Amino acid sequence: MLGHVNTLFKAPNFEYSTPMSAKNLKISDDHAGRRLDNYLFYVYKSLPKSKIYNMIRKGEIRVNSGRIKPSRKLQLNDEIRIPPYLIDFDANELEIKIPPSRITEYWKSVVFENSDYIVFNKDPELSVHSGSSNQFGLIDIARVAHENKEIDLCHRIDKSTSGCIVLSKNKRFLRIFHDQLKNQEITKKYQAILMGQFKGNRRICSQVSSICNCLCITYVEQQLDKYHLYCILLLTVLSSELNKNVRRLLLEDMHGCVTRLCY
Repeated sequence: MLGHVNTLFKAPNFEYSTPMSAKNLKISDDHAGRRLDNYLFYVYKSLPKSKIYNMIRKGEIRVNSGRIKPSRKLQLNDEIRIPPYLIDFDANELEIKIPPSRITEYWKSVVFENSDYIVFNKDPELSVHSGSSNQFGLIDIARVAHENKEIDLCHRIDKSTSGCIVLSKNKRFLRIFHDQLKNQEITKKYQAILMGQFKGNRRICSQVSSICNCLCITYVEQQLDKYHLYCILLLTVLSSELNKNVRRLLLEDMHGCVTRLCY
């Protein structure tokens, strides 16, 4: 199944528009509807986000020859002008070396896969993104394992949280998933092991950064010593750092202690 896997992750290749030579990027159907800043983050993965925002603010990056804001939604066949010094940037390799053992472990944790998406059972302590404390994350491993596919994260779960995560294989499915997430057509369920106990159901709501977070907690008939298993249903889309929010809500309302959180 693995075959010969190239464990050096390369930045994707993008076709430049004509007749404007190699100064413009042309938006295809896969990227139509994306924000300008998110698209540029995707194209220039190793560029600092602050650098990209600075180029947009200075007018070095333009859409259809006009100045734009980072939040601009791109349309099919839009022309993005890029500075001359970035023309050959996407041909550079990103030096992210994935150990072959990580690729093997990745395939063992794939729960389901079709032509549109992948369901992956993430272990705890595996980050979905690379960062200062880890050289690579799940998304980097997946892009090496699925060469020539536009792999993206459909959602995120925290590093310390285990459970299923969905990765898209094309932009069409990614947009569908995000629309369903926004319209609350997707159910998110967690399991938590807590110290302390209550019977029946409990609803907890809290305001975090102008977003109302609501949880429905149900006791599951499993107990080990002083620990108890609960099912947590997210009634609203939580803000970022969901793991911390869930822990804080439970501590404030139940005076409990979350020892394990699974998605």
